[in-house]
Amino acid sequence: MTVEETSPVEFSTASFLKPVLKRTAQKERNAEIVQLRKNGVPVRRLVEHFQITGSAIRVIIARDKEHSHREKAAARLRVAIARKNDINHKWDTKRLIDSLLLQTRMRNALVDCALKHGRERMSLRDFLNMMILPEAPLDGKTYWMLAAYWISGIAEKGIRTLFDKLSSVNWGEAFRSEWERRLALLIQVRGRLPWRN
Repeated sequence: MTVEETSPVEFSTASFLKPVLKRTAQKERNAEIVQLRKNGVPVRRLVEHFQITGSAIRVIIARDKEHSHREKAAARLRVAIARKNDINHKWDTKRLIDSLLLQTRMRNALVDCALKHGRERMSLRDFLNMMILPEAPLDGKTYWMLAAYWISGIAEKGIRTLFDKLSSVNWGEAFRSEWERRLALLIQVRGRLPWRN
């Protein structure tokens, strides 16, 4: 079959969607392997059923345990931050950023940016300043800028994802009100967030 004979849907499914479909199928398979192993199915039986090596099964199980451990540690820190409810309290930078459970590339970009500026420990206010920073007053007005655009390694889509995450994370009422205040001021000055119409 040639490209000309392929309908648009068949062509898209046959080409650039294959990696996405493969990753989705692989995630589902991995979740099934983890669940079966938790239910006591021996690795040998999983190898036979899924037609992959025992070492691949063990890697899948280990990654799931590591992911589960990261999620639990992040949840504990989010609870501690919410209880403290102080945007000026200093936290370990890596742990603070890890509590957001971001994708590795974005997490590393944020950590690198903070450490490059000497912030091994940072407050929620410091973190907010990495996202939305008040500029100097001009003609009696304070201009706000989207500082997140300056973080190397994070594109606009990543900033959008990060802002959505910050709008939903529970880091306490003090953080929530300051975040919402800064967003509102940014929108007031800019007219909208850059990625929203």
